[in-house]
This record gives sequence, C-alpha cells and structure tokens, in this order.
Amino acid sequence: MPEEDGVGYGAGLESRTRCHPIRVLVLYDDSALAFDPNIVATSRRVVTGVNDILRVSGAFSSQVSFQVANVLPFNINQTGDPENDRDFMETNNTVSDLRTTNAADLILYFVNASWGGVLGIANLAEDGTRVVAMVDASVILTRVSAHELGHLLSCRHESAADPTGPFEHAYDFKTGCKPFRSDRNTIMWSALTNNVINRFSNPLRTYKDEPYGTTVEDNVRQLRARGCAVASYDDNNGPPIVTAFIDGPDLLCACTQDDLTVQVSCPPGLPLTFEWRQSSDGINYGPVYGTSETVSVSAPCVEGEIFWYRVQIFDANGQLLTTSVKSIMANPFWVPGPNACQQLILSREERFQRFFPAVSSGVFTLELNDLKLSDELVFTVTSSSGASFVSNQSVDPGSQHTFQFNFSDLLPGMYLLTSQRTKPVKFIKL
Repeated sequence: MPEEDGVGYGAGLESRTRCHPIRVLVLYDDSALAFDPNIVATSRRVVTGVNDILRVSGAFSSQVSFQVANVLPFNINQTGDPENDRDFMETNNTVSDLRTTNAADLILYFVNASWGGVLGIANLAEDGTRVVAMVDASVILTRVSAHELGHLLSCRHESAADPTGPFEHAYDFKTGCKPFRSDRNTIMWSALTNNVINRFSNPLRTYKDEPYGTTVEDNVRQLRARGCAVASYDDNNGPPIVTAFIDGPDLLCACTQDDLTVQVSCPPGLPLTFEWRQSSDGINYGPVYGTSETVSVSAPCVEGEIFWYRVQIFDANGQLLTTSVKSIMANPFWVPGPNACQQLILSREERFQRFFPAVSSGVFTLELNDLKLSDELVFTVTSSSGASFVSNQSVDPGSQHTFQFNFSDLLPGMYLLTSQRTKPVKFIKL
C-alpha cells in the first residue's frame, strides 16, 4: 500500500449538521481539449478525486464537498501571465453569466498554459468576489485542482511563504526511521514536489504514523469553517439538495464482515442510484461492487489497517448528487472492550489454537483443539526481558481443552506464553 493512513477510532463518524455541496462549473479551452481529448470525463474524475482528498484528510461531506455543475468549452486570449488571465476570468461578463446559468458557486478553468513553472492560480477571498481557479491541464490535475480550490476556501501556503492568518496553513513534517527520515508536505504547500502528499493539513490525522498538522497548521479546520459559506454563493436552480451519511461500524474484527447502509435525505420521490467502491488508502478506489443502499463489507485481515468505503449517489440523469465515505479499521485484538476480537494462531501442524483476550479484566482464555487426554502441559509466562511470572504450572486439559490465565497483576507490556506438552514435547508461542 503506497500510502498508509492512521485515523482515530470513530473517524468514520460524520457531523449531522450538513452544508450544501459547493457547485463547480468546469471550463476548458481548445488547448486543454487538444492535450486531453477526454477532458469532459477527466474533469468529472478530478472533482471526484478532490472530494476523496477531502475525505481522507478528515473533512467530511457534511462539512465541505464539491459537485460538478457542468463541463463546458470556453476560450480566452491567454496573455502568458497567469494573474492577468485569472483576473480577466473573474471580471468577464460571459463567465459571470455562465456561472449564474449553471448555478455554480466556483469556476475551475483548465488550460494548456505556458506560465513559466506556475501550475495553477487562484485568489484567497471570503466575500464571494473571487471564485475562479485556473489549472494547467498538462500537470497532475487532481492534486493541483485540490490546491487551487483550497485557496478559494481560504486555505494558505506554509506560514513561511504566507504568514497571514492564525492557523490555515500547509504543514511540513517527516516520516520514517532515522537516519532515513523523509520530508513530507501537505497539499497546500507552495511548491509541487515529490514530497507533497494528497492531504490537507490536519493535526487530528496521521500519515505513516505522524500527525500532518498542528494547531497553527490546520487546513481542514478552515475547510470546515468555509464550506457552508462558499456553498451559499449561488443556491439557485441547482439540483435537489441530497445529503447522505454511511451508517455502520468503525471497527471490525480482522477478516470479518458487516453491513454498511447509506442514510439519504432528499426530496420525496427523487429516483436515486448508488455506486459503492472500496479503497485501501482513501484515494485510489476500485471498481463498483455494490449498487444498493446496503452493502456487505469486509475488514482488513491485519489488525490496525484501514479500508475506506465510498458511496456516490446519482440522479436519474447520471448527475452526481453527493458522496459519503466511511473508514473501517481492523480492531487490534488488544483494544479493551466487551467485543475484543479473538486472535487466531496456527501451529506448524496447522491445528488451531484460539486465544481470547479480555483486557479490561486481565483474564485470558486459551483453547487448544488438538490435545489428547494423555497429554500433560506446563505453561510458562515470561516478559520481553526474560523474567518469568508463571512457571511449572501443570494443567489437566480435561475434555474442553480450555485454560484460563489471570494476568491482572502484570504491568502493561509484551509477554510470551509458552505451553510445553509431553508425549512428545511441543512448544506453542502465543
């Protein structure tokens, strides 16, 4: 998995206070069409990708979400100066009329530009007067588009490049083990390098076990604060407002299954269709595997890993109305709680031994299914430093083949439980 995410428990829960989606009118010129003959499909895919980046960064669809209002051709005489071209788009009456006709809040304009290394441009504004983001169609569209749309929601570069603002900045951090630490930058970083990750800064989320934000570098906080306001720039003539959230567990035992159901709020009688997809990183989603309101999903088979599930909701004409995403973590078996998962362990003979931890009480149950009544077992418990805590304790397995151990007096840490059985002697490490 190229990108690993860590999220806190309950990270799949969304706020029930919901904003309208931010409607984006995508325009493209002849040069962008020549570079990408499938620019219309690409445009819709880019906006979906920006939403995926928002979700994996911790900005839920209830707080900020983009929706394609339309994709249309539009040409200007490029000047070679991105600021001039952007300002022309901001003040052009035809552009303003297109925005009104399509009930769009923002405009995303793709051109195959020659801007001398500038990949995209947008203004920061909080009064609705700056609504255009321009992106060079020859670059990594989704990442650059997310960056420029972030500016239109008042997200800023790193504080060294833009000291204005108390907290809405990009973040620089390191991942990995010394001396092989790697530099990482969140998506609002001023320069697009190989160090930039598809995340808006957020101190409550982790990337490769490292938080990618601080209290003064928190783009997601700004996105949440601005989402409803930007979505209200133009609420006329748009499609019916549809909101949704996915109801289901945030934690599952490894390799187990459960159901997810999307709860939809929409005008009565509105025909809807659903497309469910799964991702292992929250960015790259696989093919459609479910088209109903409820689907059966699986947890990862490695404790602590995360799967992401996304449902897109369309109207009868195929217009994407809203998207909801939920993450499910394979519950680490050591997590306390009444539903702690059992750990399944195989011996060399592929006969199973099951270990049931009840961390809150300190009592653990061991079940061995391949014992003979003539076997005699001696259990030994040692710490990671080699200290022995229980030794030479013989247990008659009887007919149930189950054993209980009370470890409530032990300090937190890693322990080795060894069972030595006679006739012949075997060792099982749990």
